[in-house]
Amino acid sequence: MHGKTAFLSLCSALLPLFSGALHAQTFAEIGRMAMQNGDYKNAVEQYEKALTAALKVLKEEDLQVVVRHAELGDAYRAAGRWSAAIQQLDYAWKRARHDAETQHRWLGQEGDIAVEYAEKLGRACQGATRYKDAVMVFSYTIQDGVKSGRDETELLQPCALLADTLLLLGRDAEADQFIQQAAQIAERRHADNAAVRATIFNGLAKLYERHRQFSKAKPFAERALQTAMSRAEPDAVEVATLQTNLGGILVRLHETDAAWNVLDEARDTLTKKHLEDVEKLIPLNQNLAAVTLQQSKPDVALIYAQEALRLCKQRYTSVDPEISKSLGLLADCYAASKDDEKARTNYKEALAIADKALGLDNPQTVELRAAMGRLERK
Repeated sequence: MHGKTAFLSLCSALLPLFSGALHAQTFAEIGRMAMQNGDYKNAVEQYEKALTAALKVLKEEDLQVVVRHAELGDAYRAAGRWSAAIQQLDYAWKRARHDAETQHRWLGQEGDIAVEYAEKLGRACQGATRYKDAVMVFSYTIQDGVKSGRDETELLQPCALLADTLLLLGRDAEADQFIQQAAQIAERRHADNAAVRATIFNGLAKLYERHRQFSKAKPFAERALQTAMSRAEPDAVEVATLQTNLGGILVRLHETDAAWNVLDEARDTLTKKHLEDVEKLIPLNQNLAAVTLQQSKPDVALIYAQEALRLCKQRYTSVDPEISKSLGLLADCYAASKDDEKARTNYKEALAIADKALGLDNPQTVELRAAMGRLERK
């Protein structure tokens, strides 16, 4: 009888612990579903509850508590609450990094989450325009990766993110070094996989493209296309996608004829394939709108811009940067057609999205604000 009483007492003592852990997990699961559905306000509320519940039964340094901090930080980041996001993610990153170092677990779970949280923290710093902090986080990530002997391919993303931040700071020469480092890793570690190399080169081209450094983007875009076409059996859709991206860069360099030729070929391929992947059709229509504007065909460009926006609304949430980009192109078309009122409406909507989703200093935001300014000065 005494043993049964002791067992029941033990169960009573443990019940709050199990209950608290269960509640934390349940709140976290609801939060993940809210994040997937784009309901960031609810996600924040659920992750706050998950963290509170976890702290009732676990110690602050427990790995599950660290994870709860990171999840909440990521929800804050998605909701645009940069300061709150940085506070949570900074704690999670430093704790995971400390544990990976002191427990010699850089190749284990602690190392995995330290790398993951570093990227999220750095991106939150970018969103808050705390670029020097972002540089610090991404630099440490690269150093940690080299020192700990983690897979070299993991350095590709932090190298690109660090270069992205350095470009925002106008430190172009340093950025170029990390972009070249990423390209060298791709060549070295993916020498036998042309598809992966093409994807990485295209990503580096897009990085330069985002910063309106089109002359530096062009060689990487050409390299990506050439690499894809060097395969024994080139994938037609992959080639067309890379042609689309190269065409967009050529438009911005005002190489109009070359841009039209490569985009027309991409369109022909994708049309024949009856492609339903809107993520490939969106940039194609965006770039076709841009090139036909350069050809002084605003009516034709308007059709492509409207199609790009229609597809964007199928694929993305209403505050996605791609929606902003398509709205900006639509505004460009209306401006070229002298329909200033519609141009103004679309520029305003595009700028509002870019301000929130990308930040005030992002090149796309700056470009939209300048276009809006030109229209207002007319």
